[in-house]
Amino acid sequence: MGRYDRHIGLPGFDGEGQARLAGSSALVVGAGGIGSPLLYYLAAAGVGTIGIVDSDIVELSNLNRQILHFTSDIGEVKAASAAYKISQLNPEVKVVIHAVRLDDENSVDIAAGYDIVLGAVDNHETRRVLNRACATAGRPYIDGSVTGYTGMVGLFVPGKGPCRACLIPEEDDGDRAEAPPVLGAVAGMVGSMMAAETIRYLAEKGGLPAGKVVYFDVHSGVYESFELAKREKCPVCGNV
Repeated sequence: MGRYDRHIGLPGFDGEGQARLAGSSALVVGAGGIGSPLLYYLAAAGVGTIGIVDSDIVELSNLNRQILHFTSDIGEVKAASAAYKISQLNPEVKVVIHAVRLDDENSVDIAAGYDIVLGAVDNHETRRVLNRACATAGRPYIDGSVTGYTGMVGLFVPGKGPCRACLIPEEDDGDRAEAPPVLGAVAGMVGSMMAAETIRYLAEKGGLPAGKVVYFDVHSGVYESFELAKREKCPVCGNV
């Protein structure tokens, strides 16, 4: 157990908590700026099975924030590059690669195979797909996003609170024509926050604070959290 000695003894991290982590699974959608630290910390903590969804290719412009990938990885599929790195970090972890683009046809079956789903993507269409899939499959969903100096993390649990469409209705949730600038360290903060919530949830088998949203801006020093109310007649979670 020496690999995990430094967090054994924290609340929820006795031997039983570590065993729960080892027997748990998490699906990470996106192996980029947010997904990189998220995947590193899930593997380091000993989450037993980690699924990675990302069919994109590593590019030079990714490397200011996507710390799982190196210059030598340019041209490689991100999911494969990420899987290799976290397997080197912790060979006790089983890594499953899903080198696909999620859509409404494949997302529910993939999400249903894991205990929790983590959205670390850079486009709203995939967020919409994930939100719908998790509502249908009944899986907790943590969504992370970053733009410039700002980051946001939302925690959504089907049947126990709102979904992401309660925060941003699908009809208002459009993608930008161009990728916005991003400070790499902010993406790292978002991924680390998502990892901490996930590890605590899986180790303790406790509930996530459903509907909690955290927003921060490192440029202005603003840090806020609030509880989101379920939207009446939400087309995604209204009947969940």
